Amino acid sequence: MIFGLLEPGDWFGEASSLDGLPRTHDIQALRNSELLHIAPPVFEDLMQDVGFARSIAVLQTGRTRTMFSFFEDAALRTTRARIARRLLRLARGDANALPRVRRVILITHETLALMLGLTRQTLSLELKAIAATGAVSLSYGRIVIESVETLKVLSEL
Repeated sequence: MIFGLLEPGDWFGEASSLDGLPRTHDIQALRNSELLHIAPPVFEDLMQDVGFARSIAVLQTGRTRTMFSFFEDAALRTTRARIARRLLRLARGDANALPRVRRVILITHETLALMLGLTRQTLSLELKAIAATGAVSLSYGRIVIESVETLKVLSEL
């Protein structure tokens, strides 16, 4: 399963830096990437700064809220609503909220299916139905949001 997509400037691995336990997730770069590693002693020093510590707390709180929303979606929402909600989230940036919705989401059906715990076939059928509403258009490796409003309506069904 894929829990999320990280973009330039996103943090990951902070939970292990906080509690000293092994990392619970793997990360894989889909393209050439540059990483900044913060060594544990440096992270500990940074945590002495109230502003930094608060930023890490806000980051962790955001991740917790996101996980709860995924659980809620899985338990209470239709497959179509789950897909619409995830597309809206990806349009704002999966890990950090962007100031505006981006129209083009560069993602394969396989990756999106893994994010939602769906088969690729089920996802493809639902995406075609969503596209028929005019909310999105589909092309290879990308989904274009045509109507945020329609996608929001579908996200609540």
